[in-house]
Amino acid sequence: MSSLTQLCIFPSLFFPLRTRFQNASEFPTVYVDVLRPSLSEEDPEGTLVALVSAETSRPGPGPVSFYLVSGDSDHLFRLQQATGQLTIHHPLDYETNRDFLLLVEARDAGSPPFSSYAEIHVNVTDVNDNAPQFTQSEYRCEVPENSPATWVCDVLAIDADSGSYGKVQYSILERNIDHVFTIDSENGMLSTTMILDREEIPEYHLTIVAADKNNSFYKDIAVVLVVVLDTNDHAPRFTQIFFTEIPEDSPIGHTILQIISTDDDIGANAVIAYSIIDQGDDVLPFSIDKTSGRITVVMSLDRESQDHYVVKVNANDSAWSISTDVTIDVTDVNDNKPVFTKKVYTATVTETRAQEVFVMRVVATDADLEQNSQIVYLIDPPSEWFWVNASTGDILTKQPISLLHQSASLSLSITVVASDCGNVPSYSNTMVMVTVVQYNHFPPSFLPFPPLLSIPFNIAMGTEVVRLTAVDRDSNHSKSNTTIEYSLAGGNASDFFVINVDDGRLMLNRILRQSLNSLLMLVVTANDQGFPPLSSHADVQFEITGENQFSPQFSETYVTFSVPEDLPVGSVIGKVQAEDGDDGVNGVLSYSITSGNKYSPFSLGQRSGLITLVERLDYEKQGVYRIQITAKDGGWISKTGTVNVTVNVSDVNDNPPVFTSSQYTASVLENSAVGTLVLQVRATDADSSANAYITYSLMASGHSGQFAIDSRNGTITTRDIFDFELKQTFEITAKASDAGNRHSFSIAHVNIQVSGVNEFSPAFLQHKFNLSVSESVPVGTRVGKVTATDFDEGLDGLVFYLLIGQSRWTGFDVDEQSGEIYITADLRKQGYSHATLRILAKNRGIITGLDVDEALVHINIVDTNDPPEFSSVLYRAEVREDSLVGNYVSRVAALDQDSVPEWSRFSYSFLQDGNSSFFVDPVSGLVSVSGPLDRELWPLYNLTVTATDQGSPPATGTAYLVVTITDVNDNAPTLVNTQGQVKENQPAGTIVARLNTSDADLPPNQGPFTYWLVQPASGRSFTLTSDGVLSTSRPLDREVNSVFHLSVVISDAGTPPLSSTTMFNVRVEDENDNPSVPRNIYIEVKYYGSAFPGGFIGDVRPEDQDVVDAFNCSIRNGPLNMFSIPDGTCELWSSPYQGEATYNITIEATDHLHPPVNNSIYVNYKGFTNASMDSCILFYVASTSVEDFLSLNYLKFVKALDSLFNLQASKTHMFGIKPTGDKVLLLAAVKSYNGQHLNGEVASSISAAHRRLLEAQSNVTLSYITSDPCLVNPCLNGATCSKNVHIGPEVFVLESPSVIFVSPQNEIFNCSCSAGFAGTLCELDIDECDERPCENESVCVNNPGGFRCHCQRGFSGLYCSADVDVCLEVDCQHGGTCLNMDDGVHCDCSPGYEGEFCERSVNHCASAPCLQGNCTNGLTGYICHCPFGVSGIHCEEDSYGFEELSYMEFPPLDPRSNFVSLELATLQQNSLLLYNPAGPGSAEYMALEVVKGRVCLSYDLGSGSVRLQTERQVADGRFHSITVRRIGNIGSLQVDHCPDGKATGFCLSQSKGIGSKRTLDVGGSNMTFGGVRSIESVLLRPGQVQTHDFVGCVRNMKVNGIPLGPSKALAAYNFLERCPRAAVSPCLSGPCLNGGVCQDLWSHYICQCTHRYTGTTCNTEISEERVLQLGSSDYIEYVVRESYRREQQLRDLLDGGRGETESSRDLSEIEVKVKTVERDAVLLFVLGRKGHFELRVMDGNLLYVSRARTSGVLSELDF
Repeated sequence: MSSLTQLCIFPSLFFPLRTRFQNASEFPTVYVDVLRPSLSEEDPEGTLVALVSAETSRPGPGPVSFYLVSGDSDHLFRLQQATGQLTIHHPLDYETNRDFLLLVEARDAGSPPFSSYAEIHVNVTDVNDNAPQFTQSEYRCEVPENSPATWVCDVLAIDADSGSYGKVQYSILERNIDHVFTIDSENGMLSTTMILDREEIPEYHLTIVAADKNNSFYKDIAVVLVVVLDTNDHAPRFTQIFFTEIPEDSPIGHTILQIISTDDDIGANAVIAYSIIDQGDDVLPFSIDKTSGRITVVMSLDRESQDHYVVKVNANDSAWSISTDVTIDVTDVNDNKPVFTKKVYTATVTETRAQEVFVMRVVATDADLEQNSQIVYLIDPPSEWFWVNASTGDILTKQPISLLHQSASLSLSITVVASDCGNVPSYSNTMVMVTVVQYNHFPPSFLPFPPLLSIPFNIAMGTEVVRLTAVDRDSNHSKSNTTIEYSLAGGNASDFFVINVDDGRLMLNRILRQSLNSLLMLVVTANDQGFPPLSSHADVQFEITGENQFSPQFSETYVTFSVPEDLPVGSVIGKVQAEDGDDGVNGVLSYSITSGNKYSPFSLGQRSGLITLVERLDYEKQGVYRIQITAKDGGWISKTGTVNVTVNVSDVNDNPPVFTSSQYTASVLENSAVGTLVLQVRATDADSSANAYITYSLMASGHSGQFAIDSRNGTITTRDIFDFELKQTFEITAKASDAGNRHSFSIAHVNIQVSGVNEFSPAFLQHKFNLSVSESVPVGTRVGKVTATDFDEGLDGLVFYLLIGQSRWTGFDVDEQSGEIYITADLRKQGYSHATLRILAKNRGIITGLDVDEALVHINIVDTNDPPEFSSVLYRAEVREDSLVGNYVSRVAALDQDSVPEWSRFSYSFLQDGNSSFFVDPVSGLVSVSGPLDRELWPLYNLTVTATDQGSPPATGTAYLVVTITDVNDNAPTLVNTQGQVKENQPAGTIVARLNTSDADLPPNQGPFTYWLVQPASGRSFTLTSDGVLSTSRPLDREVNSVFHLSVVISDAGTPPLSSTTMFNVRVEDENDNPSVPRNIYIEVKYYGSAFPGGFIGDVRPEDQDVVDAFNCSIRNGPLNMFSIPDGTCELWSSPYQGEATYNITIEATDHLHPPVNNSIYVNYKGFTNASMDSCILFYVASTSVEDFLSLNYLKFVKALDSLFNLQASKTHMFGIKPTGDKVLLLAAVKSYNGQHLNGEVASSISAAHRRLLEAQSNVTLSYITSDPCLVNPCLNGATCSKNVHIGPEVFVLESPSVIFVSPQNEIFNCSCSAGFAGTLCELDIDECDERPCENESVCVNNPGGFRCHCQRGFSGLYCSADVDVCLEVDCQHGGTCLNMDDGVHCDCSPGYEGEFCERSVNHCASAPCLQGNCTNGLTGYICHCPFGVSGIHCEEDSYGFEELSYMEFPPLDPRSNFVSLELATLQQNSLLLYNPAGPGSAEYMALEVVKGRVCLSYDLGSGSVRLQTERQVADGRFHSITVRRIGNIGSLQVDHCPDGKATGFCLSQSKGIGSKRTLDVGGSNMTFGGVRSIESVLLRPGQVQTHDFVGCVRNMKVNGIPLGPSKALAAYNFLERCPRAAVSPCLSGPCLNGGVCQDLWSHYICQCTHRYTGTTCNTEISEERVLQLGSSDYIEYVVRESYRREQQLRDLLDGGRGETESSRDLSEIEVKVKTVERDAVLLFVLGRKGHFELRVMDGNLLYVSRARTSGVLSELDF
C-alpha cells in the first residue's frame, strides 16, 4: 500500500513541503470486520460494532495502535487503542445522524510511526423514541358567545420519528367542561359542539395531548386558551344589599358609600350609569355620581329629625336598567346636651344619723344615642354634704346632717352636672335645693281635760265649751313640728260643735234644748306640721244637764286642827264638808285649796274633803299653817263656798345639838401657865325651850386630861405646861349633848398646836477646821463642810451659815443651809497657797448678838499639773457628706502654760466615743475625714477633742468640735403612703390621692417632686399629674378590677436628680351597682343523738358581686314555724327537730336597691349516734379550702361513696367535716341494709380499694383513707396518739355558695405529750426557763422538751446547785470550755467542734444545706459550690435557660427612663436580648443585642437612632453582667466591672443622645426578652435590629428594679426553669471520633463527621451493610428549622441593605449516594420559596428538573 500524501494549498501562501517515500510493505495492513453494519438507535452503550486488526512487518518495540480519525464528531463511538474493538460510546439518535462513515487509523510503534487507514460504513435504523412536540406550548383562540357550533383554531404537534413512528394523534386531556370542544384527532382542528355563554365561562383552558400513534407513552401537552367574546346579553346586577351608617355631622360633599353593581358583560357592554330615582315630595339630602356610583351628602343631616333614609338607585348599561334600595342610617354624634326634667329640683329631708341617706333622684335625658346619650352625673363644685350616683342620678348624703342651735331647718343647694359620655362630652346642670328639717319624732299629745263635760241645755250658741290643748315633744327641735292644727274627726256631737283650728277652742254651734239629759261624744284630731306630719285623737264626752240653782254651803266659816311635828306622812289631819241643794252634776261637789297652800305639806281629797299630810312637819321651820278650802259644784257655770282652816304644829325634841364647825384649830405657847384659855367651841339646837338646852364635855382620849372644858359655854383651857421640843400637837374631841336626851349629841375635833419659843442658839461642833484642795479643781467643787447645832425645834432650830469679813473674796463660799464650802473662782488665778475663812452660824431673822456662833476654816491650796487650754471651748465646722477620706475639716489649737517641760508638752486626740469618721492629727490639731459620711444617718457630730500633756499623771484639757454634715443628693425620694381608695363608678377626673413624698435629703435636694406612672397600661385607668395628684381617667368597676397596682416614679429636684419607683395600690371601693343572683343552697344538718337542738344553720343571702350590700331576707314559702330569719339579716335559724327529713323553702332577698330575688333552700336533717362514730371512716381530702370542697366536690363525693357501697348492699352517712390545714377530714359511717354498722376497718378497706374510682367520680385527691386517725401520725414531738372519736359542745356551720354543712365539733384523737411539750398536737415547746430553775447566776437555755443550765465556774449539776469544780480534771480539746452541771460536766465546744471533749470536727454539710451543687465543710460553716447557672448562698437561685425561638413577653418599657440589668452566658455570636418596637407607623424602639460577640444597645426616640457598643467579648460561655440606663435621650451601657484604664469603649459606652425628644413612645407594643414571637416584627422594621434569637442562660433580670420572670410574663415560649448547660463545654472531652469536629450548641453538641463516617460520635464507618434501605413507598422528609428560616430571612433583609443578593452568597452543596435497580425513581425533591427542583431517575438515567414558581420556567438537565 502506498503512503498517503495530502497537499494543502492556500492562496498567496507558500509552505515548504518535504515528501519521503517508503515501501508500502512497511505500512500496517488493516483488516476491518464489521459485525453490525446496521445499528438501532436504541442499542445500548458498549455494543460491539466492528473489529479492526492490523499486521506490520516493521521491527519495532510494540504492537499496532488503533485510532478513530474522522466521521464521529459527536464521539458516539469508541475504538479501543489496543484491541481495535469499535463500540457504541454514547446513545445513537436516528433523528440526528442516520449513517456514519468512520475512518480508522492503524499506527505502528516505529519511529517515525507508519499508519494505514480504513473506512467503516454504519447505518442507524429508526426506533420510536421521540415524543411529539407542539409548535407552541400555549395557543390563544377566540370565539363569540351565543354562536352555534363552529371552528375555533388549529393546533400542531411534530414527531421527529420517521414513517409511522412520526404520526400524531390529538385529543383533549382535561378541562373540557361539558364537552364543549372537540378536536380532530388527525389534523388538530379545534371546534365547539354547542353555544357558549361568556358570562358562565369567559375562557377555557384546555389541555391538549399530542400522542405518538404507535406508542401513546410518547406524548406532549399544550394549553389552549379559548377566550369567549362578549355580547350585551345581561342586565347590570347589584351584588349586595346596600346599607351604611353616616354620622349626622357629615359635611356636605362627604362620600357615604359607593354603589357597586356588576354586569356579566364586559367592555362597553358593562359600562354602567347611576342615578337616584325621584321619590316625589321627599327631598333627599344625597346625590350620586353617574360614573363612580359614589353617594355624597348635599344637605345637612340631623339624626334627631330623621335617622333613616331609603334611596332608590338606578343602574343602566345602555341596554338594561335595574334599581335597588340603599338604606342609609344616620348615626348619632354628640350634638345634644343632656336636658334635666326640671330646671330646679327641690327636696325636703329630715336630719339624719346614717352616713348615706337617699335624698332624691335627678333625671336628665339626651336626644343622642348610645354612648352619646349615656349620662354621668356629678356635683360641681363638690359638696361636703351630698354625693350623686354617677349612673343613676340618685343623690345621697355623705355624712350625717344635724341641725345646730335648734334651728327649724337648713337650706342647702348643690349644682348637679349631667355629662354625656361622648368623645367630646356635653354638659348641662341643674340646681337642687335641699331643705333639711328636724325629724318629727313625736305626735301631738293632748293635755288632760275633763273626760265628761256637763253642759246646761240653755247655753247660747257660740259659747266656748272647752279649750283643748295639745303639746308636741318636738318643741325643742322644730317650730314647724309644734305648730298644731285642730279638727273634728267624728262623733254624734259633730253637728253641735265647731273647733278653732289654731287654738283648739270648742264652741257650741247648735241649740241643745232637744238633747236634755242625753250623752254626746266628739272626736278631736290634733295635727302637727312636722316632717312627716303626725297626729293624735281625743274623745270628748258631753252630758246635757239642767240649770245650776244653788251654791255649796259649809257648816262653819273657820276650822282649827292641831298635830305634833312627828306625825307620820299620810296621816289624816281632818275633814271638811259642804252641802249643795241641786241634783245631778250640778250638786256634785269638788274640794280644792285655793289659798295658803303654796308651801303647805297638805293635800285635799277632791271628792272626800279629807286633809292629808304629804310631807314631814318641822316645828322648827313653821309652827302654824293657814289655808282656804273652796267647794265647787259641777254646774256649767259652777258655784262655790269657802272655809278657812288653821293647822297648829306642836314641838317635839327631835334635833341634836350641832357644832358650828366639825373641826377646830387653836394654838398655845409653850411654857404657858395652867388655865390658859385655848378656844371656845359652840353648838346650837334647833328645838325650842327646854328641848334646846346643851351640855359640853371632852370625850376620853390620850390628851383629854391635859385640857378642860366648861360644860355650859364650851370654853377650853390648859391643865398642863407644854414643851415645844417634846410635843408640838394635841388632838381632843369635844361633845355637845342634849340635856333632855343623852343619846342626842354631836362631836367636834379640836387640833391644838404648841407654838415654840427660841430658847437655844446655834453652836459649832468645833471652832477650827483644816482643809486642802488642789488649785486645778474646777469652780463649784466641794471642799469640805462645817456643822453647827441648835436644840430648838421647828423654825427656831434652823441654822444658817455665811462668810464674814475678807473671807467673802477668797474664791470660796459656803452653802447657807448645808454648810458645805465650795470654790467660786479659779484658784490658779488667786495667786496664793492658803486661805482662811470666817464662817458665822445663826438662826433665822436678824442677828441680836446672842444667837450666833463663829468658826475658822484654814484651806491649804496645792499646786498641780494644769491641763492644756484650748483657744476655744467650742469649734464648729461643716463638711459635705460625700467628702473623701483625708479631706480637711477644721483645726483645733491648745496652749499649756505649765513651766515643767513634761507638763507643757501635749498631743491631740478624740475622746473614745465610737467615732471612726474623723481623725485629728496629734501634733498639728488638723481634723480630717477618716471614714464614709452619711448625713441621713448622722447629720451632726459632737466630738470631744482632748489635749493631754506628758505629766505623771497626765493632765487633759478638752474642747468640743461640732461638725455639721451638709447634704448632697444621695437619697431617692419615697412615698409616705402607698395606699389609696376610690369608689367605683365615679366619673373620670375623680381624685384618688394626693401623693406625699419624703426624702431623707435636705432642700434643695428634696422637692418639688415630679411624679409619673411607669406603665401606660395603668394609665388607661389613672392619670398622675407631675405634682402628684392621682385621679381616675375613666369610671372604674370594682367587680372587674378591685385593686390596681400602679408603678409610680418620683423624681426629686436635686442635682443630679434621683428617682425611685414605688408600687402604689389603689383599692376600688364598692357600691351597690350589681343586682343579686339567686342561689340554690343545700343545707346538711347533722346532729348527735335523738334531736337537733335548733339554732343558726346558715347565711342564705343571694350571690352578689357587691361586697357592701346589706341584705334583708324573708321566708316566702315554707314552714314558718320551723324556720325563721331575724329582721334585717339573712341568717336562717331552725327550730328544734327530731327525725330525718328534707324541707324546701323559698327565701326572698333584697339589697334595697335592685329587684328582689328568690333563693331555693333545701334543708336536710339527719342524726348520728355513738355507733356511727365508733364505726366511722376517715377520708383525708387534699384541699386547703373547705369552701371550695363543699361548693365543688362534696355532693359528687357523697354520690360516689353512695354508689360504691350500694354495690355492698349498704348505705353511707357523711356526718362530719373538719378542716385540718391543707386537708379536709370527712367522717362517714356505713350501715348495711339490715341496720348494722359496717366495721370501720372493713369499710375503710373497701373505700381504699376503690380510691381511684372515688377520686375520678368526685374530682378530688384522697391523701388517706383509714378508720384509725393515729395511722397518719398527727401528734408531734414524740407524743403518743390514741383514737378518741367524740363531739364537742360547739356546732360548726361550714358555708359555701352551694352547700352548707352544719354539724357538732368533731374530735377524733388525743395526743399525750412528752415532757416539755404542750398543745393539741403537742406542737408547742414549753419554755422551762420561764420558771428560772437554774441557780447561782447560771444561764438557762431552753431545748425542745427540756432545758439546760450553763453553770458558772465552780458550780455543777442539773440546776448548777453543786459547788464542786470537777472541771479541773476535764480536758476540753480545741479551745473548749468546761461547764459544771448537775448531771455532770460538759464541754462547751469552740465553733467547728463537737463531741464529749470537743474532739471531733463538726460536719456542717451533714444537713445537706446546699440545694444544688457540692458542699465544702469548714470550721465555722460551709461553702456551697453551685453548678453552672446556679447562684446563692445555698445554691437556691436558678437561671433561666433560653432555647431556639424562645422568648418572654412583658408590658411595654417605661417611656421616661429605663434601667435594665441582667447576667447572661452564651456562645451565640449574634443574639437578641431585649426588643421593644413601637406600633405601625412609628420608628421608635429600644433593643439590646449581642452582635459579633459584643453587646450593643440601640434606641430611637423619634429623633434618630442611637447605638452604643462595647468591645468586651461576651459570647464565651461565661456569665457577664450587663447594665443599661436610659434617662430621657441619654443612654449608657456597661458590661461587667470595668478595669482601670479600659473603661470607655471596652466595657462602658455612653451617649448624650440626639434630638430633643426624651420619651420612648412604643404605644401598646409589648417588650420581648430573649427573642421575638414572630420574625415579622423584625422584618417589618428594617434597620432596627440585626438579630432575632438568643440561646443561653440569663439570671437576675430586672427592669426599673422589678425582677422579671415567667410568673410576670404576659406570654412565654420554649424557656427552661434551669440553665441546661454544664460547667464545662461538652466538646472539651473530645466526643467526636475519626476526625469529626465537635460543634458546641450550648445545651448539647453535634459531631460533623468526615467523608467515610457517620453516627452521633462519628464512630460508624459507612459501608453497604450500613446503608439506609428504602422501599417503594418509603421516603425521608427533611424540614427546614424555623430558626434557620428566620436566619435566612434576616440575612436577606440585611444583605439587601448592603446591595447583596442570594446569588452572591455561596450555594450549599448536597451529596447523595444511591444504589438502585429501579429505572424510574425520585431521589431528591427540594421545595423553596422561589420554586422547586428534583433529582430523579428516568428510564435508568439521571434527570435534574428545576421549575421557577413565579415564571413557570421549566429546566431539565440529563446526565
